[in-house]
Amino acid sequence: MNLIDLKIFACVARQPSLGAAALELHLTPSAISKALRRLEGDLDTVLFDRSAKQLSLNASGQRMLDFARNMLSMADQARADVRGDDASISCRVAGPAILLWRHAEQLAQAMAAYPVADMHLLSMYEEDALAALARGRLATPWSPAKSCMAALPTGRQTGPVFLWVR
Repeated sequence: MNLIDLKIFACVARQPSLGAAALELHLTPSAISKALRRLEGDLDTVLFDRSAKQLSLNASGQRMLDFARNMLSMADQARADVRGDDASISCRVAGPAILLWRHAEQLAQAMAAYPVADMHLLSMYEEDALAALARGRLATPWSPAKSCMAALPTGRQTGPVFLWVR
């Protein structure tokens, strides 16, 4: 089992098709398919239910996805620590555009407080944001926790602003 195969596996699990994963990773679909087969061989188990045009995670694949996300996050953290990189935060704030606009000042303050932070604002309906979180498009947890959600402490919120820390 290697980190490249785990990265490919996590991407395929997140994308709607093998072709979409290939585009994201700048690989050919056959290279992705080989990596998945290699990982399944290493684990001696099938991770996806395969149909003519689609892959879907089975129960074993879902369990492995949690481990893969944690191992990839730990590898990134180890790489940064060994290099002596400054602690940094990469996050995506997702929510309805009106809420992002309404909390722009607090988001700017957060960016000023953490100059090495990398923040992406994503405008989407709450249901879409939660679905993207469930599919792993918004976050890779650093811990075994399923997700990390927090709201900005404004004291006057009218709705949730979700902050997913990657």
